[in-house]
Amino acid sequence: MIFEFIQVQRISTTRHEVKVKNQIVGFAESTKAGHMKLFLNDTFRLGLDGLRKMEIFKNEVKCGEITQKQHTTKKILFIEIGYEYYEMLLSGERYLIYETGLGKDKHYFSIYKDDKVIAVIHKPDFVKNYLDRYTCYLEDENFFLPTVMYCSFLESTAYYNISSEGNVWDNTSTVTTQKELIEKLDMSFIDKVIHSEQMQ
Repeated sequence: MIFEFIQVQRISTTRHEVKVKNQIVGFAESTKAGHMKLFLNDTFRLGLDGLRKMEIFKNEVKCGEITQKQHTTKKILFIEIGYEYYEMLLSGERYLIYETGLGKDKHYFSIYKDDKVIAVIHKPDFVKNYLDRYTCYLEDENFFLPTVMYCSFLESTAYYNISSEGNVWDNTSTVTTQKELIEKLDMSFIDKVIHSEQMQ
């Protein structure tokens, strides 16, 4: 399965469309940073709880959270060295998300469940008028919800830019140096999903 999470409006409310094969299957909107409403078959609400945790509600009942984590690879005196990742708990399931940037237009988020990659999100580096776009690759459509949920999280936190002005191209190229994060990205996963879609 391949779907897109596309920002179509920035001011005064951000609005995003969820598209599968060019058909709108849902949308998301936000009026302030750290908060997002996602409308699919059910209504979801995401809201920051402190600096490192976002709570997720389904029809106003809490069903999960996304938390920033730190993995320590070594310690030098009192300084911990490692990398950040995110843990998402959603409807009793646990997912780990790793960000990898390999330079120009190679910015990815890999979603893992039980030590296996279940989705990869590609965020293009070049963004016109601060309108972000994500292309999501899944082998199993049962992982659609956690993937679109993480896109909503990114758009309401890291890429929330409602106050940015002007009609410009934004280049947000990312380069990851931690080998552990680079190894988390499986580009063959994307190729397999594309091939599977072409065979249908």
